[in-house]
Amino acid sequence: MPHAKDFVDTDTVAAGAVAHVVRRLTDIQFPATKEDVLRQAERNGADEAVLDTIAYLPDERRYENPVELFDAIGDEIRKLEG
Repeated sequence: MPHAKDFVDTDTVAAGAVAHVVRRLTDIQFPATKEDVLRQAERNGADEAVLDTIAYLPDERRYENPVELFDAIGDEIRKLEG
């Protein structure tokens, strides 16, 4: 029997989820670590879902620019939805 996930464009869902996280990262300074990202999200009033998503980012990585960070967030969201 087909599952609802079979009919959902996961790239579209992931893009919406990334956009939800990105809205809570205004004013972030680069380069940024996971801890920097979490702190900025908290300052901007991020909800638990956003903070949980950021928490999945690798601890040791340093993001040099927004594209690197947003790509990493998208990768983590796709893994979670997998």
